[in-house]
Amino acid sequence: MKKLFAIIITVILAAVASILLVYDKPSDVLKDLNGKRDEIVNDYKNGKDEPEVMTKDKVLLDVPFFAQAPTANWSDPRQQDGCEEASVMMADLWLTGKTMTVRQAEEEIIAMSEWQKTKYGGFIDRSITDTGRMFHEYYGHKDYEVRRSITADDIREELSQGNLVIVPTNGQILDNPNYTGDGPITHMMPIIGYDDATRQFITNDPGTRNGRQFRFSYSNMMDSIYDYETGSHVGYSKTETIMMVVKKK
Repeated sequence: MKKLFAIIITVILAAVASILLVYDKPSDVLKDLNGKRDEIVNDYKNGKDEPEVMTKDKVLLDVPFFAQAPTANWSDPRQQDGCEEASVMMADLWLTGKTMTVRQAEEEIIAMSEWQKTKYGGFIDRSITDTGRMFHEYYGHKDYEVRRSITADDIREELSQGNLVIVPTNGQILDNPNYTGDGPITHMMPIIGYDDATRQFITNDPGTRNGRQFRFSYSNMMDSIYDYETGSHVGYSKTETIMMVVKKK
């Protein structure tokens, strides 16, 4: 009887986890994580494929990548809704040159979410303006700005100057087949480069374990950008394009 009860509980928990997943596809999601939770990010899906590039037609900044659920624990709401936290964490690692393990990244995203609950009263969604505030108050970085009514050329210009760009998007508009279902309606990510030859932005998309250097066309990215509100998935309404520019001294 106890064994049957345990099986029923396991099935229920698995079903709940599958419902909560809206980002990464569940198939083989733990495959690459086996035995790697304590590895440094530089040895885990970072810095292996392509060196930093700074030319007129192509830019690729060396920004460490972590998914917002680093160990694939998407059932944890702090990670399920952790795209803002993961984005500013990656920006901090880029600015400071620090390294972090997969397990430490998970702990950092959880700690940042708990800090927000105490500081702001919630952690689910943060507008780009409030994400900048969090970036400043949590990590102490002041050298950033929020720019409105931007174009693809504005993003390219900032990247060409060696600055990192973070944008809020509607993931249901983005062409990323790695999301489950329709994708997240409120989703933030760093843009780490561009490629004029293919007319694509290069991102570190935290909504999937396959998000490192994931590419979106210029037009698809611009269509998806909107200034979503701080709150709990308030809903989609196309607004002006907006970005947060992080400057490296």
